[in-house]
Amino acid sequence: MLRVEGLQYAYNGRPVLAGVSFELPAGQAMGVLGVNGAGKSTLLRCLCRVIQPGRARVLLEGRDIASLNGAALARRVAHVAQGRPQCALTVAELVMLGRKPHMSWGPGPHDRRVVGQVLERLNLSHLARRPMDRLSGGEAQKALIARALAQEPKLLLLDEPTSNLDLANQLELMEILRHEVRDHGLCALVCLHDLNLALRGMDRLLLLKNGQVHALVAPEELTPAIIAQVYGVEADIARVGDSPVVLPRRRQENRP
Repeated sequence: MLRVEGLQYAYNGRPVLAGVSFELPAGQAMGVLGVNGAGKSTLLRCLCRVIQPGRARVLLEGRDIASLNGAALARRVAHVAQGRPQCALTVAELVMLGRKPHMSWGPGPHDRRVVGQVLERLNLSHLARRPMDRLSGGEAQKALIARALAQEPKLLLLDEPTSNLDLANQLELMEILRHEVRDHGLCALVCLHDLNLALRGMDRLLLLKNGQVHALVAPEELTPAIIAQVYGVEADIARVGDSPVVLPRRRQENRP
């Protein structure tokens, strides 16, 4: 269980996040949504302590993460930021970096076993010896997520993991994420721009507006009114199969 209470963050005196509070049970993924500048990436960076919130109480499995040192935090929280590394590390070497918080010295048999299992689950075993700078966008993104999963975290933070991926890779990545979260009892927060991907793959939707929680809903509870208030776009919501689908109609003249 992840519980966030009253998280605040300001940059140069300007509030970026203001009193963000929510809960997320283990085994569920939450899509973090909102326009550019709403505070999505900042929220994830606060939760992994890349930046320090001005005020917050963040409990993971009942423990305040502020009480954890860097190594203990890295054993519980994994963060995949936007972008891809330009490096000559092989996929296996990159994923092994995820084991670093668990190592006293070099990698041992258990570390190698964890890395091998993660590579297999994400269908990356055949790429284990390939350098990262020779991967496609989809392959590189899976490798970064594999590194995060090799940490064996309780909280997984992904910042726009489907950005710049084609449709097939987007769907594959969301399917992998869904299985990993449910099979391993993770809490996952995923920043997304694509509402329909969020509706398809997330258990909960956290919609931010001006650094505050505007709505916290299940996918089937998302309404055209919420979309209009958060995005300034008029849209219809239809059902295709088992999933709701957002159909934008037009941009509002006076965006919120």
